[in-house]
Amino acid sequence: MKVLVLAGGFDQIELIKEIKAKGWDVILADYYESPPAKAYADKHFQISTLDEEKVFELAKKERVDLITTACTDQALLTMARVSSRLGLPSYISEEVALRMTNKFYMKQCFKDNGIPTADFVLIDDRAKIEDNVYGIKKFPQIVKPCDCNSSKGVTKVTGMDGLIQAAYGAFELSRSGKIIIEEYIEGVELSIDVWVGKDAVKILDISETCKINDNNEFFTIFRSIYPAEHVGMVEEKIKKVAEQIAEAFSLSDCPMLIQALIHQGDVYVIEASARMGGGTKYKYLKLPTPISGIKP
Repeated sequence: MKVLVLAGGFDQIELIKEIKAKGWDVILADYYESPPAKAYADKHFQISTLDEEKVFELAKKERVDLITTACTDQALLTMARVSSRLGLPSYISEEVALRMTNKFYMKQCFKDNGIPTADFVLIDDRAKIEDNVYGIKKFPQIVKPCDCNSSKGVTKVTGMDGLIQAAYGAFELSRSGKIIIEEYIEGVELSIDVWVGKDAVKILDISETCKINDNNEFFTIFRSIYPAEHVGMVEEKIKKVAEQIAEAFSLSDCPMLIQALIHQGDVYVIEASARMGGGTKYKYLKLPTPISGIKP
């Protein structure tokens, strides 16, 4: 069996090891010349995981049996689309992948399914930025391109001038030409790893995401705290939200990552994805935890 892995960072090394342990061959696609996972793969091709056509041609040429990735968002859409084109299995469909990798469609899905999230404005036309934002009266606001990795282009603004400038900047970074502007909610940010089983949703771990406090515009993560404090009072709400997201996005038998805020005893979802968390989170996902229900 031959598996095409999209992205070759440190997190993907563990994925490649798991695949190799089954005796399967690994083809790696990553746009860096020497990504960290290159040494663990059988072959490496220097192509972007976001270039669907090049990934399609590579998968066809190498006659792969499976396309997969881990711990990264945007490659999920390439995985689902190329798998569909080649008739290969994928744990999420093209439609689901699009809704989970494009914040424009994700936020709309949250709203349509009653999933608690910050109030937002969706903009899909650069020429209509000012028409869409002048109704916004409450600040701060968060401006986001809809399809970037790792908080790229995400900006906190405190007034209308900054809002308009950030919106134009976000459009420059959005490959699909869509952005969102959402109300800033003060609170404790959580990273929640979930397994969506065929019959039940299981919370695996919850950590607190810490960001640099003196950075007023951007959102640089410098550490995670595990286990997160103050989870007990909202644990049932977190479980309910996880179930709502799994149902709304038609997820089954796959991982799910939820980024959320606790604010005044309520849970507000920032984003969700059909993957496990990055940043070597896979290491402590293997550890017995009270949340997972596995006793040490």
